[in-house]
Amino acid sequence: MVSKVNYRPQFLVSNDGSITIQYLSSGLTNIQTAGGGGVPASPVNSVQFNNAGAFGGRANFTYASGTDTLSVGKLVSANFTSAAQGLVPASGGGTANFLRADGNFAAPPATAPAGATTQIQFNNASAFGASANFTYDTGTNTFIVGPAGATTTIETLAPTGSTIAGNLRFLGKNASATNGAGGRISYVGGNALGTGTGGGHSFSCGTGRIGGGITFISANGTFDGGVMSFNSGAGNAGGTGGNFQLNAGLGSSTASGGSFEMNAGNAASSGFGGSFVMTSGFSLGGAAGDFTFIASYGATANGNMYFNTDYGTVIQLTSSLLGDQQLGFYGVTPVAQPTSVPVTAAGIHAALVSLGLIT
Repeated sequence: MVSKVNYRPQFLVSNDGSITIQYLSSGLTNIQTAGGGGVPASPVNSVQFNNAGAFGGRANFTYASGTDTLSVGKLVSANFTSAAQGLVPASGGGTANFLRADGNFAAPPATAPAGATTQIQFNNASAFGASANFTYDTGTNTFIVGPAGATTTIETLAPTGSTIAGNLRFLGKNASATNGAGGRISYVGGNALGTGTGGGHSFSCGTGRIGGGITFISANGTFDGGVMSFNSGAGNAGGTGGNFQLNAGLGSSTASGGSFEMNAGNAASSGFGGSFVMTSGFSLGGAAGDFTFIASYGATANGNMYFNTDYGTVIQLTSSLLGDQQLGFYGVTPVAQPTSVPVTAAGIHAALVSLGLIT
């Protein structure tokens, strides 16, 4: 038979007026003591917690039911991880600190760019870097690389182990709906001072078993083709105009020298084939420029010079548009050209006979 245990409360009043209730069994054994006689621990709004077997309360751990606000003086928890939410740690002071992914607060990095105005930013040992030799000016839309007097290199790199070449392209802007002109690309060498020499341009291809080529292509047009001009500079104040040289590559050992071809454009349908004109420079007050064709000598045979009209019938050689100058060939005494040279095969033949070139 199970005996029934009766519990009797015993009320104890302390000097400060608080009441303690002890629950006693029938054997007068103390079972539990409720702190504060069942009244929550002070202060008002403090959240109750076990304080050494009794209800405890603190002013910095409160809950206001009217505003549904829980206030805690300090929260302590392990750092949060991807698997556990955790509690946010203390900020460490400062209102600008940010919470990093590792659960710690840290001061933000410097927000001001490195260097001076116009200097472009780059990664310098995991920090922003800048240089006075790498700038962009928004006012003039000018991009500058390299210090004065130094060689600047802009290089493209092919991926490691790739068979794709690292090409470098300079592209003028395509025309827009409101601007029908395509953007130009200009390569301009720097001007010189005093007796110095102006800056030049060098277009050099890479060497190899087969050397790299240089191609200048003026684009086709729906009406007129694009113009391609190569002009050497004019002289001034008694100086000499700049030379213009087009040279085929030299051969070495038993290799042959490169061929040099200049071709006028072909015509399509009923159009006219392109003309080919080479003119030496004229002079006002001085001597006009010479025009020289030289077929070079060789160890086994000298080079030949051909003037070929292909499918045409006329080759016209004239020393002046005025018709009063002499036309001469190397090794042959110049003679006065005829006053009138008919542009026919017979007329050209007669002119060459008169010059002593043929019989």
